Amino acid sequence: MVLAVTVRFPWTNRPWALPVLCVLYTPPEVMRRLGRKHRTTGELARILTRRMLGWFPERRFVLTGDGQYSTHEMTRFAHAYRTQLTFVGRFYGNANLYDPRPEYFGTGRPRVKGERQPKPEELAQTKRGRKTQVAWYGGGERQVKLVRGQGHWYKPSFGLVPVSFVYVEDMEGTHRPEYFYSSDPSWSGSAIVGSYVSRWAIEVTFWECKARLGLGSPRRFNRLAVERVEPWLMSLYSLVSLIYSLVSLIYSLVSLIYHQHQTTHSVTIPSWPWYEKTQPIFSTALSEVRRLIWNEWVFEQPQYVGAVKKLPHDFRDYLLKRLTMAA
Repeated sequence: MVLAVTVRFPWTNRPWALPVLCVLYTPPEVMRRLGRKHRTTGELARILTRRMLGWFPERRFVLTGDGQYSTHEMTRFAHAYRTQLTFVGRFYGNANLYDPRPEYFGTGRPRVKGERQPKPEELAQTKRGRKTQVAWYGGGERQVKLVRGQGHWYKPSFGLVPVSFVYVEDMEGTHRPEYFYSSDPSWSGSAIVGSYVSRWAIEVTFWECKARLGLGSPRRFNRLAVERVEPWLMSLYSLVSLIYSLVSLIYSLVSLIYHQHQTTHSVTIPSWPWYEKTQPIFSTALSEVRRLIWNEWVFEQPQYVGAVKKLPHDFRDYLLKRLTMAA
């Protein structure tokens, strides 16, 4: 299970999720066999988030999770750390919502909740929605209909926690209607949707790590092997992305100063007749970082430098590009 930081690099319009912390989730039956206490995904998520909040007490974070993390426990956790943390996730159309607990005047048993409010699905059916443009998956925008509401989410034995929720209906019809919510009642519907759709970046991270770095390889079936290797692979994804961003920035500054830089290569996006990308992806970043390392370190070794420098500059650059893409 991975905690990632969403970053918007200047060379792409979609967010990238860079892994920061990860922990191995073990099924309950395995933990019983090992004689250890089982921790749910929500508990592990709160442990990782608490560690992040402790490292950066002066910063404010927005934690976005899928349906398995959108629980009353996680919302209470975010409310307890509300000066540092806001949680955004999927909501439930049948969630029990109430007014705040009324003031107690000392006569009889105090009430734990106020008057009942309409459920999100009831509000979505009766309230007229508002059409607006919101941030959408892939870094674009989409016209949707929003129905926003507020209330206090109730769970027996745990009380009330304030939330702001929104019903989202895609006007183009490619996505089914959904409910999302925020642990901060002041959030608008557009802010909630925009924050949640940025969560998709971590799905791209998982896919890229599996396809390019060997994450989840069946060769590592031992628990200790997984705990040793997988965190390093996730860290490598973040490291490669940051190095590529830094190199892109340096080349951009050099081009801006000298207009045309002749002594080194520039960051390019591979393009083939059957494959065309308008923005860099992780495979682009990986090949460019390989090229940087090979060109500036490997081929500068005494046993290689003589043979490499005999090659024409254009041919050497072309050969290096193709080798780093195929590696």
